[in-house]
Amino acid sequence: MLCVCRVRAQRPESSAGGRVSVPFPSRAFSEWTRKDLDGLIADPPATESARLDFKADCVLLSEDKEAKEKARRDILVDVASLANGIGGALLIGVREGPRKGAPPCAVKIHGVQQPERLKQAIESLVATYLDVRPAALEYHTIPYEDDRSVLAVLVPANTYGLSMVTYNGVHQFRIRRGTDNRPMTADEIEYRFGQFAKLHDSAESELRRIRTRLETGTGIRIIWFAGVPLGRSRDHVPVDLQRIRGVLEKSSYFAAYPQRQRSSTITPRVFAPHLSPSLRGVKLARHHGGMATLELQRDGVFVFARKRENLKPKGEGPTAAPLSLWMVYECLASGLHAFADIQREFGIGGASVVQSGLYGASRAPIRRGSQLDLLLEDRPLREGERLHLDPVMLGDEWDPKAVFLDWALQFANALELEEPIALPPWVDQPRT
Repeated sequence: MLCVCRVRAQRPESSAGGRVSVPFPSRAFSEWTRKDLDGLIADPPATESARLDFKADCVLLSEDKEAKEKARRDILVDVASLANGIGGALLIGVREGPRKGAPPCAVKIHGVQQPERLKQAIESLVATYLDVRPAALEYHTIPYEDDRSVLAVLVPANTYGLSMVTYNGVHQFRIRRGTDNRPMTADEIEYRFGQFAKLHDSAESELRRIRTRLETGTGIRIIWFAGVPLGRSRDHVPVDLQRIRGVLEKSSYFAAYPQRQRSSTITPRVFAPHLSPSLRGVKLARHHGGMATLELQRDGVFVFARKRENLKPKGEGPTAAPLSLWMVYECLASGLHAFADIQREFGIGGASVVQSGLYGASRAPIRRGSQLDLLLEDRPLREGERLHLDPVMLGDEWDPKAVFLDWALQFANALELEEPIALPPWVDQPRT
């Protein structure tokens, strides 16, 4: 999960043993000023911890090749160790010193020059030399004096894999324990990967529960999408209706597909005004007619489904209204974008599993007749038939559009078509 690292702004009080550490949370680094930095070195000074590391400087921009090489190794080890541990923050520009009987403590605010260039250098290193990158790092520049600032680098804890340092022939897993960054043992590595497997299995189980709950009843067809974060936490999403509605109403779906801005009818945005609090978070109010499902649970689980009832024309037996691919595609694509937006808005780590599908009851044909003229050959969706698209394991940086295009091709196989399903005009991608 994304670790939002915050630190108390005022000077910490000393404990009975005289040890002082800067706790999390209280005041975000984005709100820090010089006064907060001076508080680190006041008496008694703040100490390093499992989640906080001081660095006097990070000479990644140095002309000295030997110093630069050491700095590159150090920053990679620092980031990987925090990510493989419980997450935390690097304060670059704060000099630490020893303290008898206590962890290293802050002794001087040294500051760094060119924090923006330093940030870019760290990003490039992490992208190149860490096998399994942590979730996106956060950077906050805290001005100190003249042209010097402290750069706070926030490192989230890994939730689906371990970050390995792969630099100059060295391949090593490191972890932060106390104030030390040390190599992980074989037992620790095996245990952590076992934990990640359990998280993945738990997400898959949650998806199965969602499918079972949605695919009930008769005479109704359901297009559904569900996203389940691996690092679920009940405190991820506050029950803030205004904020949640705002995220759905400004969905990135409409930036990816501008043509849908005015004509969309089956996206989460359409139903956002009807959300109300529930036991698990927020969901679509019961009075909306029961033809859609929209849920956002506090642990970050997101569910969007659109239902379509059968029609019974006069003098004929039970038949079904056509279910156009336009409806199917819009539900999939808009659900993916809404889930990505929610993850960004509420700081939920990108590691997650998403799945979508179509549940057919009492012969619901998908056929030609859509306003978009998709040129799809008739092929009935048999009673009780379920088309489950493959669940997709997502990392921290994923593209909703890419997942959607992959799923569209899966529909071609599921419907036994010789050619891939023609994508609607509003998808500006080649039909391959």
